[in-house]
Amino acid sequence: ALAVGGGCLAARELSRELPAPCEVLRAHLENPAMASQLGFAVAPFSFRLWHGQVSEGFARVTVPLFEMRAPLPGVLPCLAWPRRRSEVHAAMERTASGWRVISLLEDGG
Repeated sequence: ALAVGGGCLAARELSRELPAPCEVLRAHLENPAMASQLGFAVAPFSFRLWHGQVSEGFARVTVPLFEMRAPLPGVLPCLAWPRRRSEVHAAMERTASGWRVISLLEDGG
């Protein structure tokens, strides 16, 4: 019963919409220029693991960044697992035109 309840809770969380600041951060990190600075492609599910504070005019968000790694890309490219690479701390403010990233810090630890 505990596993079923946990599975239902996880399914609900993974299907829920992300807050607007997280969507802005996702677009910012999926930009090819930013991906080249990071040195890896961020796995899409990383943004579902965000935590922080979101209010009407300000948001402070932390997102653990994962990449999908295939141990044998030439033989079994579909066999891949997530590897945690770093964490991003972002501060954003709401302006008249929408959310804007004020500060972005990558913590490689």
